[in-house]
Amino acid sequence: MACGVRMEYAAELLNNWDEKKLQVAAGFCRYVLGLVKSSKACFFAYFPNELLPIIHELRTSPRPRLSRRRIWQYAKNHDLVRPKYVRKWAYNKMIELGMPESVADFIHGRASRSVGAQHYLDKARQAEQHVPKFMNYLRELLRRAG
Repeated sequence: MACGVRMEYAAELLNNWDEKKLQVAAGFCRYVLGLVKSSKACFFAYFPNELLPIIHELRTSPRPRLSRRRIWQYAKNHDLVRPKYVRKWAYNKMIELGMPESVADFIHGRASRSVGAQHYLDKARQAEQHVPKFMNYLRELLRRAG
């Protein structure tokens, strides 16, 4: 996804979309995932508002359930950048744009699974402040790509 969410979590988001978990803000959307699996966590998925119609279209189209393997295979078959590299790029770009490393870690699910409630809320608030910079960068990149 746009902010570097893991492939399996992106598939889960699309396969189990629930409009009640969507929060639309100025310039970006935040989807509550709240997933904690083994040693990895993903509390939210962030993406530009412009992706919402595409997500809704995907949700209404007849298609097989997405999986990590399906996404990887699609990228390979269409000669696209592999999702794991998009994730790494997003992380580095966020930091380059001035996002604190701890916030980028939180967005990418690198935060501790046992994060305390106050710490979790602080990171979520900080993410809300810094995500718009990255979303604006993505918009500009997409605009230039045509």
